[in-house]
Amino acid sequence: MLIPKNFLKILLALSRKKKEPLFLVGGALREAFLKIETDQSEPRDFDLILARGAAAVSQEFARKTKGRHIALDDQRRIYRVVTGEDSKRFHFDFGNFQAGTLAEDLQTRDLTINALAIDLKKAAAGSKSGQVIDPTGGLRDLKKKILRVAQEKNLADDPLRMLRIFRFAAQLDFKIEPATAGFIKKHARKIKKTAPERIRLELMKTMESPRAAKILKKMDEVGLLTQIFPVLERSRNLAPQYYRQGGVLGHALGAVDCYEESVKTMKRKWPSVAGQVQEYLDCPMAGGFTRRAVIKLGVLLHDVAKPHTARVIKGRLRFFGHDYKGAQLFEEIGRRLRFANEEIRLIAKIIRSHLRPGNLSEQPVVTDRAVWRFFRDLGEDGVGTLLNALADHQSYLAPKKRWDLKEPAVKIIKNLLEKYYLARSRVVPPKIITGHDVMKITGLPPSKEVGKILDRVESLQGEGKIKNRREAMELLKSFKK
Repeated sequence: MLIPKNFLKILLALSRKKKEPLFLVGGALREAFLKIETDQSEPRDFDLILARGAAAVSQEFARKTKGRHIALDDQRRIYRVVTGEDSKRFHFDFGNFQAGTLAEDLQTRDLTINALAIDLKKAAAGSKSGQVIDPTGGLRDLKKKILRVAQEKNLADDPLRMLRIFRFAAQLDFKIEPATAGFIKKHARKIKKTAPERIRLELMKTMESPRAAKILKKMDEVGLLTQIFPVLERSRNLAPQYYRQGGVLGHALGAVDCYEESVKTMKRKWPSVAGQVQEYLDCPMAGGFTRRAVIKLGVLLHDVAKPHTARVIKGRLRFFGHDYKGAQLFEEIGRRLRFANEEIRLIAKIIRSHLRPGNLSEQPVVTDRAVWRFFRDLGEDGVGTLLNALADHQSYLAPKKRWDLKEPAVKIIKNLLEKYYLARSRVVPPKIITGHDVMKITGLPPSKEVGKILDRVESLQGEGKIKNRREAMELLKSFKK
């Protein structure tokens, strides 16, 4: 049985007491049939339904397990109990049937693979009648790795389920069957009725998958992607002379594909920096997702402002200022979709700076001072900017040339990563003086002038003209009042 014995014993006792069968449904059951191995050795999240009395059962379960009771949705009578030790938390969600019978309730769920149930009492007793209840053919679809909506009406009732289907496609590597894709295309506009924070959550779960690029293309095929990001529609047919069929939007989707591939193959291609790059990407952010996923969204939207800045100058289509305009547009998008401030700052920074690596690659010589300026401005997120630039540039190249160091942009990106991780003291020298030092030596009060002097000292340090604290302190005397 999936549920730990101590909790199962309590649940069975409550079922007997209330004279109501309890049914296990949802993700834990689905993943058991898929035999998905998670970070935990056993499932931690369980969905339980019964005909009536979910509030009372969940409250009593919380008391007996010394858990915390939370009303998730009083109107639909859905409740959560969080229990267990800090190092091993379990979530039990309890709900009443959302339709008259169990079979009818299962029909209201998003996908057939999620419309499975088992009777806890019968399953615990080993009874054959305790086998899986499967009114929609979910077991068959699990075996065939197909995502099929239980019924079209369910998408209209909760449009977020359309995005959720694509998230499952990314996580499970399942195919969406044609009729379901058709239903999504029909109802795609309704996604705008969904709370933005719910959209962000499903979108970012998709971005965490290494298969997000493929899924984003599928989302675009049914019109869902541009319902979430309407601004991308203007990119679809823009500049086919540069980006071929698909325009700037096709290029952006291709860049996401290159980003996923470069992250996956960097260990083999650039082993000297791959480990540290992976550590940077694996770092969780304030919004609950990794930098890897957040930067991936930045790659998708790095050229979002090209339609807004497109101008024909001397016979050439140019996009001057699309980097700064794009950062501004994403800040608006991020606020609309309720992204965390840290996520918004990172993506806006990357979009604003995504041309800098390419500009450096056009210089005959890239000095340590230029590298210092790059990382002075961007800090650790210079790494994210470089990964975005790599994916952007690789999308223009044939697959065999995507890691070719004869390509100036590829060469400079590798060079910058190596300098940051392998020779950091040269390009990111440690601070050798503080604002307090400046005020003490110069006699200046706290002011912008103090900051300017600090910038000047850091600049000279980056150029190698100041090598230690003693030399810096000597320089400060020249600014003395």
